[in-house]
Order: sequence, then structure tokens, then C-alpha cells
Amino acid sequence: MTGSANQELVEQFEQFYRRYYSEEVGELARHYPRKQKSLTIDWADLYQFDADLAEDFVAQPDQVRDHAEEALRLYDLPVDVSLAQAHVRIQGLEQAGIGELRAEHISTLVSIQGTVETTRNVKSRPVEAAFECQRCGTLNLVPQSVVGELQEPHECMGCERQGPFQVNVDKSEYVDQQWVRVQERPAGQHMSADIASVMVSLEDDLVDSVEPGDSVVVTGVVRLDDDMDASITDKYLEADDVTAADPYSGLELSDEDKLRIQELAESDDLFDRLTESVAPTVPDQEDVKRGILYQLFGGVRKEFEDGTTTRGTIHIGIVGDPGTQKADLLQAATKLAPRSLQTGGKTTTSVGLTAAAERTSGQHQRWELRAGTLVLGDQGLVAVDNFDDMDGSKQEALHEPMEKQRVSVSKGSINRVLRAETSVLTASEPVHGRFDEYQAVGEQLGFTPDLVDAFDLVFICLDGQDERELEETVDHFLDVNRQQSVIEDGSDISPLDPELLQKYVAYARSNHSPQLTEGASEKLKDYYIERRSETDDTPAPAPVNRSSLATLMRLSEASARIRLSENVTEADAERAIKLFDRTLSDLGLDTEMAEYDSELIETGTVSGETDQRKQNKGIKEVINEIQSEYENGAPLEEILEEAENLGYSPGKVESEIENLKQKGEIYQPAQDHFRAF
Repeated sequence: MTGSANQELVEQFEQFYRRYYSEEVGELARHYPRKQKSLTIDWADLYQFDADLAEDFVAQPDQVRDHAEEALRLYDLPVDVSLAQAHVRIQGLEQAGIGELRAEHISTLVSIQGTVETTRNVKSRPVEAAFECQRCGTLNLVPQSVVGELQEPHECMGCERQGPFQVNVDKSEYVDQQWVRVQERPAGQHMSADIASVMVSLEDDLVDSVEPGDSVVVTGVVRLDDDMDASITDKYLEADDVTAADPYSGLELSDEDKLRIQELAESDDLFDRLTESVAPTVPDQEDVKRGILYQLFGGVRKEFEDGTTTRGTIHIGIVGDPGTQKADLLQAATKLAPRSLQTGGKTTTSVGLTAAAERTSGQHQRWELRAGTLVLGDQGLVAVDNFDDMDGSKQEALHEPMEKQRVSVSKGSINRVLRAETSVLTASEPVHGRFDEYQAVGEQLGFTPDLVDAFDLVFICLDGQDERELEETVDHFLDVNRQQSVIEDGSDISPLDPELLQKYVAYARSNHSPQLTEGASEKLKDYYIERRSETDDTPAPAPVNRSSLATLMRLSEASARIRLSENVTEADAERAIKLFDRTLSDLGLDTEMAEYDSELIETGTVSGETDQRKQNKGIKEVINEIQSEYENGAPLEEILEEAENLGYSPGKVESEIENLKQKGEIYQPAQDHFRAF
């Protein structure tokens, strides 16, 4: 550009500031440089002022930004201050996908949205290095690039010799720099999948502006690393602006979408319709689906005056026999959640779930903070399949993010607390592969004791079905595979389009934070007191505790959110209680007495003295009583006969005998004869 053209551009920007950003420039001048160093402008404003100038900023960002910052320095300020080193940052461009960056984008301005995966320590980068000639003492100023080694002068400007040179640190110009990696927004990907990402260079007032797990929009210039071959991996962004992003902004809701959502919220069959839309190809499991539905909408996070918080996220564990379609339920949940990630209990590690501080490779090693799955899934859902493959150390690592909604990292020079407001949905099989109805449920879950309390709902899925249920399941499966509409129990309710339900969830979470009404509070209070009083006169553990009450509140809030309401009503509380009772039933309901029996969870025995099963003998006790009457121990036929009188089926007896043998509690001295130790 000619000098007159350059001057014309500077004058254009001065006019632009006066017309659109006079107050913002004045604010910058008052706070520069300690509290504020940059003026941020919206590209749409610049386009409205001069479309050509706005397009030039995208196509030639380096040159045009220089003119924009020169105009800022020449601006007639209301206070006596120089904005010599102030930045002009731009935002509001149309976004490109991280995986879509190509050669055509190099040296142009682009905008991307994603999640911060890693951050490195801040370092000082030379912007202009002063090389002192060791022969004549002349200072040679050499501009430096963002990446690569320090560039020395070709020859001294004084003596015209090729050195030697020594860097004069005091005369050189440095800027704070931080490298971060941003990956595409979580949308149901498995952590083992190849998720597109890009390195981003943050400088000056942009450093330390993001943490791993943050959802961000980055506007910057696409650069090519000269040290690499030309490929997608060699590009990086030199950030011009970084702003926090709405975690659900990737979903575009039209006016038509909002109208349909409002109509659905007012429909009489709202809850049935939405429940039917969760994994419609999975028969039965209505309560599990409803639990997942509530999890998607979530409760309300609360922050109190003393700084303490309570989580709004809902955690669900599904423990079921093989073939109960647990994986299908997880897959459906990740597709419906606006933000979601998947991982496996066998393949992941403790730090892979939470976060890790690692040394970077290469010549200049630095500490790098890497977000794990639960941090990357912040404000969303993480589904963990094969949860039973997680050992105790992995489960222990989950306790802090599930309960406290954070991950603490302390290693090397890194001491950080990262946000992890993530809902966790797990699927696993019981410890013996299938549920044993005569063994304590708690012993079969495979959860560490501390982790059990972190789950709001635990559903038990059994494969046992009567003839009618089996026929319905087969019919459902055949209908789905014939691509017929999924209708259960003669219902004419049709599932929603998954994309619409996903938008419904995002809209409700972004716009509604319901609060408990007095009626709902009384309903939950009465339920809590009633459940607590059931075990006041017994040594058995209480069926509900304070954690349970918090769960009921979250479920009630989720119910209100589904209705797009700001008030949690008695009906919402009743829905929450009904769902919570289902999980109590799964874990320890005495079906004969229709009363909750919490001791069954812990010990496998019932606490009610009137329950006939209290008098039932175990198989080991049966063997112990019979074995003294026979030389080779208790005959199998005698064991079966006595066990039948106690209510055991032959199949159950044989299964229990095999378990006792494996545990070393009985042995087999002769064919079909057994002795207890």
C-alpha cells in the first residue's frame, strides 16, 4: 500500500471508533495498561461501517490491524495517556470447523469454537531481539517469529561482518506467551476417536485467560510452522481474541424450533413423549429412560454467600445382566445431550478421566496441563461403558469430580483446580456377571463404598422375564428391525426427532433455573421424614439420608425444567419421589412386605422380624446340618429337598453350591456329596 492509502485506512479507523466505539476507547484509556490493554471490536460493526474494510481485515489481518492500532494511538483521548502498546482485537466472525482449516486459510483471520484441551506454562517470547555485535558493539534489532529458534542477523549493520553476536536482554522486547490446544466441541465422540484440534498461541493480556475444559471462541490468524511439512497438523492459530462460549452455542435454535419446544412443554403427554424419545429401540426400561431424561435436563447449581456450592448435575449408574441393552441406553444419552463424551472403563486411566500435568517433549520441555474426560465434558454428560472394568483407584479418582464438580491437580510447577460440572452415566455388569437374587445387592454392584453415595440413581436391570414380557420384547425387536414405528403397550405416542430433543434440552438448561415452591418443599420434607422414621427403631441403615434429599431436589428441579417452568411444584416433587422409590426398590425393597429394607443392600438379609425369609436357612447351613448324618457328606438330593422346603429352586441351589465352592466355604469329598468347613 502507498503512504496515502495507509493514511486513508488510519483515518477510516479513527472515524469508525468515533462512530461506534467512542465510549469503549475512553474506558480503555482510563484503565490502560494495568486493568485493560485491548479494545475489542465486533466484525459486524466494522462490516456495517465499511464492508470492504471488514473484508480486508479478514484477508490481510496483519497489515490492517497495524492501521487499526495506529488509529487508536492517534485518537483524541479524553485523558492524558498514550495507547502506544494497546491492541485492537476483533470478534464475531463466522466460525469455521477446526478440522476444516486448510491451506487457503493461511495468513487469514478465522474464528473457531471448541474446548480447551491443554494449557502450558506462560513464558516470555522475544518480539524483537537486540543482538550486540561482539566486534564493533552495534545493536542489531531483529523481529522474531512466534515459533522456531531465535533468528540472528545475517550481518552487522555497523561493521557488516557476520558476528559473533550476543543477545542484549535489556534492549530486547519481550511479550508473555502461552500455548494451548483447542479441540472440537464434545458431541458424543468416544475419547479414543480422532477429534480435530489445533494449537493456539496466546500473547500479552490473553495469557492465563483460559483453563482446560473451558468452552471458547478463538479468533486468530492461521499460521504455518516452517519447521514442519505442509499438512493439517502444521497449522496453528495466533490468537487475536478469545472469549468464553456458551457450551450449547453449537446448536442453532430457530424461531420455529422455539415455538415447537413451547408447544411440547404445554402438551398433556409431555413426560411420556420425552421418555419415549430416549432410546426408543430399547423395550421396557421406562424408569431408566426417565432417569436419563432427568439427567439430561439436570438440576440447578447453587452458590451460597459463604462460597460453598451444591451441584445440579445428576449421576446415574446402570447395573444389569448381559443383554439388557445398557450400551444402547448410553449411546442414546450421548446423542441427545448437547455436550457429551464417551469412554470405557477398561481403556481409560485415572488421569485420563480427570486431568494430568505432563512434561512436553522436545528440546524445550515445559509443564503442560491436560484435561481428562470429565473436565472436557464440563456442562455436559460423560458416559462410561464397562464401568465394572474400573479398579478401585480409577473409581476413587471419580469421587471429587462427581461430588465436588472439580478436579485438583498438583504436580511440578502446576497447582490448579479445574471445573468439572459434568453428569456421569455408567453402565456395568454385576461382579459375578449376572445378578444373584439371594446375595446382597450392594456386594454385586462393584462400586466402592464412597462412590455409591455419589450416584443419585442406581438402576438394576435384570434379564429375567415372564412369558408375556418375553413376547413383548421379541415383538418390539422385530418391529424396530422392520423399521416400523416403535409403539409399546398399545401406545400411540411417537418419539421426538433426536435433534429437536437435543435442542429442547439446551434451551431448557440455558433459560430456566427453577426454584422450590413451598408445596414442593413440604412434599419432599414429608417423604424424607417418613422414610427416616421407618428405621428409627431398628439398627438397620436409614433408607434415605441428606444426600438422598439433595437427589430428590435435583430430580424435582429437572422435572420443572422439562416443563420450562421457574417453579418446582408438588407434582414435580411427586415425580421425583416416584423415580427415587424405583431405585430404592431395585436396591432393597422387600417385595413381600412392600416396605423398603435397607439392610438387604448391605448384608443380603432382611431386617423385618415378621418376614418369613428371615427364618430361611442358607445353603451352607443346610449342608452343615445334613453332612453329619452321612459318611461322604451331605448328598445333593437331600440338600435339594431341604432347600425346596425353604423356598429355593433347584437351579438356585446348584448356583449357590458352585459359589460356595469357589469361595472355599464347602468342598466335594465324593460325587454329588458336599461338606462345609
